Amino acid sequence: MSMNTAASGGMSASMSHGGTNPMQGPMIGADEVPNLSDPTMRPGENVMTGVNVGPGLGREALGPMPPAPADPVRQVLEALMLMSPNPDLARAMQRLELEGR
Repeated sequence: MSMNTAASGGMSASMSHGGTNPMQGPMIGADEVPNLSDPTMRPGENVMTGVNVGPGLGREALGPMPPAPADPVRQVLEALMLMSPNPDLARAMQRLELEGR
């Protein structure tokens, strides 16, 4: 007698948990997606606001820029240092700092 489970390959993992997929968000209906023909949600704001060309405020209207994403090599080294600190990783981190990364 074989078991029909996710571990045996007979049933998907999402089916074994009631058929829900935690990675999938709620379904969006066609009426919820804005269209170019919809009325503006900001009638007092110039359509060029945030663009550095034409009338209206430029880039400064959008506020401060988010920080640039961290160097992926640095992210990996930092994660490795958290898991298992060692002198070789420390030297690699120092090298990245010298390079400005």
